[in-house]
Parts: sequence; structure tokens; C-alpha cells
Amino acid sequence: MASIPRSRTYYLDDSLVVLAVDNELYRVHRSVLIRESDVFAGMFALPQDPAQSNQVDGSDDEHPIVIPITTKEEFEAFLDYIYTSPHEVYQADLATWLLLYTIGDRYSCEKLVQRVIRKIENLTRDFSYVERIVLADGYGLRQFVKKACKDFVVMKSHADLGYAETNRLGLGRTTMLFRIHERTCRLSLWRSSTWEEEAENIIAEEMAQYDQAASVLPPSDDHHTTQ
Repeated sequence: MASIPRSRTYYLDDSLVVLAVDNELYRVHRSVLIRESDVFAGMFALPQDPAQSNQVDGSDDEHPIVIPITTKEEFEAFLDYIYTSPHEVYQADLATWLLLYTIGDRYSCEKLVQRVIRKIENLTRDFSYVERIVLADGYGLRQFVKKACKDFVVMKSHADLGYAETNRLGLGRTTMLFRIHERTCRLSLWRSSTWEEEAENIIAEEMAQYDQAASVLPPSDDHHTTQ
């Protein structure tokens, strides 16, 4: 009998794999992890020694694959999401979406990260620019910083930047915002056809300078709190 080709999409490996996360064991479908994460897909694609088949990591509770860095809360939020039926609507609060962003970014879950970013944007649309920058810095959401800076300029919010806001933002971010304000004020023809592009270029330049300075300064230098 001639060999029948396997479907590239739906010839699934539904074997189960045991993972150790934050000192707890999980037994989940290998194919689901491969579908959602490029990191897991690459890990499971590594060749295995046939002579050690009964010793393969993930084969049982005695030989789990140890997942470093990740917390139990992050991993269970991830599993809740990927095991939700496509016919159901996944519902979660902001804290859970942030956990999903963290683990999705860590394990290269591109589709998950894109959806999470849209959800976080929706849930934080009423946040002030200060709240969004603080949140973004805490979770590495760089695109949120850029949008918050643009809102800061458009809404002319520099007058609202007082001691409380400065303490929340830190010295570095506050300096960045004032530099953005100063430079965009010099632009001619406020809100002209070229103004937005020029303002975005200024924001990108100042964000890059902030990142460069933050990479060489001690962390405490950027989070000074007035006594």
C-alpha cells in the first residue's frame, strides 16, 4: 500500500508532557504548547536519544521538564487561556491579562501577545498618561509609553505634572516628558499635516535617549522619591 501523506496542520501529536513550574507538576498536551509557543515548539523539536527513551524529560512525574523563571500564577493563567474552547469567550481582569502578556512575551506566543495588547489597551483607555507609563514600565510594554507620551503632548498635560506625578514616574521619565514638551513646543504650525509625524519622531528620539541612560545608571537613580 502506498504511503499516505500526513496533514501538515491536523496530524497532531497529542501525547502528554509533565512540566514542573514553581515547584508544582502539570501534565498537559504537547500539541497545544507547540501550537501556542515558538519556544515550546523549538524545545520539543530537539532530537532525543532513543537509548534514553524511558528517561526523557517530561515523560512522567519523576522526569518533568523544569520551566524556570515562570510562576505558578503566570503558568495557570496561560493554561486557562490556551485551553479555553474557541467557541467560548475568554474573560479576565487586567491583572490576569498582564500575567498573560508576561508569559506570552517570554515564550514567544505571538498571537497571544497581540490579543493581550489589544485587551490591555482597551482596559486602560481611561488611565492617565502617568498610570499608563508606570504600568508599561512595570511590564515592558514599550508601545504604551509611546502612546502615553503622545497623549501628554496633545492634551498639553505638562501643567498637571506635579510632585505626586513626578514621584510615581521617577526622575528619568519626568525629564523625558519635559524634554518632549519643550521640543514639541518649538514645532511650527500646531497640529498641522506634518506636526504629528514630527512629534512622533521627537518622542521616539527621547524614548531612545531615556533607554540608553537607564541602561547605564543604577536603578535607584531613576526612581528617586522625595522624602
